[in-house]
Amino acid sequence: MHKVYIAGPYSSDSVIGGLNNIRNGLRAAAELMLLGYSPYCPFADHLFCLQLREGEKLEVKDYYSASLEWLYVSNAVLVLPGYEKSTGVKKEIEIALLNDIPVFYSLVDLMNHMPPKISKEKIRCHDCMMNVAKGPFIDCSISENPAQGYGCGKGVFKKNEEKDSSISER
Repeated sequence: MHKVYIAGPYSSDSVIGGLNNIRNGLRAAAELMLLGYSPYCPFADHLFCLQLREGEKLEVKDYYSASLEWLYVSNAVLVLPGYEKSTGVKKEIEIALLNDIPVFYSLVDLMNHMPPKISKEKIRCHDCMMNVAKGPFIDCSISENPAQGYGCGKGVFKKNEEKDSSISER
């Protein structure tokens, strides 16, 4: 199973922006898991903070150090949109490249270079239900924006045959 480190902007100028970044990172992790990858998602770090007891404290450097250990053992890095303003993501990209870890800027590129470990026949786009196995994973004009999902419009890839009822119809 390919280990994929998810790199993307975490902080923002607003609380809502930061929450959206976390949502995008967690969604990307879910997408990777559905495809059979093993993601490391630094966007879940806030969960550690929620578990701290009185007197316990984790510094930002603790989170960075722990995340970098996962980066070093990853097979690839998936960079999420909006990274251009993030000094942290730029540093993660630099470290990955210095350690010969491939960096991908879209799920489509990752899938084409490191195919998922699940059967291609089981991967379908949520929007059009096209079997994505009919070529290099780009037959249905896949969107590459994690906030919208990885489908041909606003859907996402899924391992099973059923369409997710949480995705609204067009």
